[in-house]
Amino acid sequence: MDPEASRIECYRAEAGAYALAVQAQGEASLSHPDWPGLTLSLADLWR
Repeated sequence: MDPEASRIECYRAEAGAYALAVQAQGEASLSHPDWPGLTLSLADLWR
């Protein structure tokens, strides 16, 4: 999470390393593929 850039990145473990799964920036919504049904509103995080 980078509040100054209003950006969040989510990773997952794959083949013994971490790989970027999803990222979002600004006021977008973010949904991680490993947690269906969970959506984060980035606008709410940056308040």
